[in-house]
Amino acid sequence: MAFSLDVGFCCPLSDSESFDMSSILSLLGDGHLHLRSRSISFCSPNPSKGLSGSFSFILGSPCTSRNLRKVKISKKVNVFAWHALHERVNGMACIQTHSSFLLGLQWCFLCSKLSENLNHIFGRFQFALLIQKCFLETFGVCLARNGGRLLMLGKKNQLTVSITGATGFIGRRLVQRLHADKHNIRVLTRSKSKAELIFPAREFPGIMIAEEPGWKDCIQGSDGVVNLAGMPISTRWSSEIKKEIKQSRIRVTSKVVSLINDAPDAARPTVLVSATAVGYYGTSETATFDERSPSGNDYLAEVCREWEATALGVNKNVRVALIRIGVVLGKEGGALAKMIPLFMMFAGGPLGSGKQWFSWIHLDDIVNLIYEALINPSYQGVINGTAPNPVTLGELCKGLGAEMGRPSWLPVPDFALKAVLGEGASVVLEGQRVVPTRAKELGFSYKYPSVKDALKSILS
Repeated sequence: MAFSLDVGFCCPLSDSESFDMSSILSLLGDGHLHLRSRSISFCSPNPSKGLSGSFSFILGSPCTSRNLRKVKISKKVNVFAWHALHERVNGMACIQTHSSFLLGLQWCFLCSKLSENLNHIFGRFQFALLIQKCFLETFGVCLARNGGRLLMLGKKNQLTVSITGATGFIGRRLVQRLHADKHNIRVLTRSKSKAELIFPAREFPGIMIAEEPGWKDCIQGSDGVVNLAGMPISTRWSSEIKKEIKQSRIRVTSKVVSLINDAPDAARPTVLVSATAVGYYGTSETATFDERSPSGNDYLAEVCREWEATALGVNKNVRVALIRIGVVLGKEGGALAKMIPLFMMFAGGPLGSGKQWFSWIHLDDIVNLIYEALINPSYQGVINGTAPNPVTLGELCKGLGAEMGRPSWLPVPDFALKAVLGEGASVVLEGQRVVPTRAKELGFSYKYPSVKDALKSILS
């Protein structure tokens, strides 16, 4: 799959610096560099990642060797990149938020709310108009502001996305979102009949549903794969259940990775968004965890480590986003679906002491985060899928009771939870405070940053 990539830096260079074609070719490995319409373009399996070493960009009028400049950088530099493969074009953020040439408040990023258009971005540099003209002439696109992203208009911008776990709580809403945005959806399931009941053809025309023998054909030719499969953990953990909790995640992830790796280069998906969980960090009553925190030493932490390691076995040219998901709040499933009936019967209250941390996220926000990870090349590596304001379980129950007009007065004692959930009760009774540092760095906009707003939207 060929990409046309225009590369630029926010650093003017002196006329004394020279252009060295060989230094660029050495960076691209087996890629091919060529010049086109006042731009530098190259074909590469994965051009969205930052490059290191010697770089070139355009400074001046029509592209000649005199107008090309070289600068040597000692560390990785994040470039702004414009993908323009006319057969498969996706809108995506084009400037990352960290760079060796960061200019502080004078620099406005395309992924922030401050930016509006290309003129605003490049207006502080002497070659601004030339770069803008080059972009528009080379790629023939319009610019639009949509959630801080650049969208490529007038080109084919539909994604083809294969999804495991599509019939689950998160997966259903993700399919609805992708379908509403006119993307092509391929549901990878173990039960086609169940999936067809959830996604009837009259409501989801064009959706493709495949059981495991058909997964290969679905994944090949997809732009991205979302892996959400896994047995729910909200049950009593017998030794057999614990084995199934782990194997259900590892087996499906391993199969997906294998199918992506075996796909021909031209048909291989370019991004894998794979779910994992905040259970990676273990539990704590006092610690705060972010993406840099080490893994815990309990059973769920072990599951998450193996789960993530399996996903990272994918082809090196595939961008991987690992979403460590917290407790997802929504009426149709998850924790609230179990709590709401109890509060309706005036039997609601905190579990255990109520002082344990509860790292939550609204269903709409986790779906939006996964969606953004699909289309935005800056979303790579581990990203915590939690709201920016974790609460204690007591605060959640108090807010739920207030929103429902019910008291939160009947706590569930520790021994009762242990009788029902066994070892799994430790997840609820101990809790963890997880913050989404990476999502905030990426400029992700939360629809429901506070639990009060989240509960109000769910129960309205």
